[in-house]
Amino acid sequence: MVRVIAVRDPTSASLDECVDALCSWGFDPGDEESLAHASHWLGRLGNDRHFIGDRLLDHLGNPRQPAGPSWAPAHSHQLALAAPENSDFRLLATIWEVPDGGTCHAGYGQAHDHATDVVTLGYFGPGCLRDHFEHEEDARGRSKRLRPAGQLALGEGCMLHYRARRDVHRLHPPASLSISLTLVHNSRATQGQARRWFQPELGGAHTDDGPAAGETLLRAAVALGGEAARASVLHVAQHHASESLRLCAWQALAEQETSAQARDAIWKQAEQGGNNRIAAIARRHRAALR
Repeated sequence: MVRVIAVRDPTSASLDECVDALCSWGFDPGDEESLAHASHWLGRLGNDRHFIGDRLLDHLGNPRQPAGPSWAPAHSHQLALAAPENSDFRLLATIWEVPDGGTCHAGYGQAHDHATDVVTLGYFGPGCLRDHFEHEEDARGRSKRLRPAGQLALGEGCMLHYRARRDVHRLHPPASLSISLTLVHNSRATQGQARRWFQPELGGAHTDDGPAAGETLLRAAVALGGEAARASVLHVAQHHASESLRLCAWQALAEQETSAQARDAIWKQAEQGGNNRIAAIARRHRAALR
């Protein structure tokens, strides 16, 4: 299960000092001594209560400066702090906002794992409440089930180690703005792999190669488009190669119906679509409508 790592050293270290120490020793999360060393320096970096604010101000004042942090292109909430060339780690800062006006951080409510080991530290604020699960696979690497492993908030000074492909967590929005620091292991064995997404309440664990962004686009297409858009989403629901994206499409179609009878008709189509897992989920939705 996810591992809680104690932060014992109260002294602080600068980002440069932390990066130099990690580059000197390397970061191998499978080796206890290396993991302890990396966690120690991440904790010391977290004890510097000003460096993130200073870096953000520098970036806002001169966003093109080479030495400054850069916003990760796919996640406007994520700040790349360090990714030394030929190193086995990356350092990130993530800003967790409170949902406002119906918008929500793409990571909230979506149970997922990581393709590689990560060590994350609560830096500022109360942090996200996290539902933890341990993922079990059979001998062929197929999902068997998710085993609940408790809840924990990543508050200031809390450090967690998530193992690649084993520890699954689902995030809930923090009570107020929060920031976490994350040390990511760069592994050749996992290059090109992505995190997997799970739905614990709908038939247990399953991999999801159509993450939250795809679901959002499908919902927007149905809500804002006309009959042509709806027909396109229905085609995705019936024929897309991704089972999870097909399920997202059925959900998007059902959510736009205003009556229980119409939603039941959508889920009946899904149930009769020839996919066993989607059919099982559709039956649950139909039963809930009765």
